[in-house]
Amino acid sequence: MPEPFFSLDPYNVRARLAPVLLVTIPFGLSCTAWFGAEKQLAGVLTGATITLVLTILGAQLGRDAGKRKQQ
Repeated sequence: MPEPFFSLDPYNVRARLAPVLLVTIPFGLSCTAWFGAEKQLAGVLTGATITLVLTILGAQLGRDAGKRKQQ
């Protein structure tokens, strides 16, 4: 059975998501400030979306690189 693209078990949250969140949250907040100057809700949603996408992408890329090094 193929493993899921991303799961939220405690290991993934502590070892993969937390470090990537430390990097992406400042970028997401700056996007919120940049895009939210006129419309607050749109800016918050844009910043949150960018943070979420970059966090999941960064965690997955880090996982893939670690799997390659294991072999």
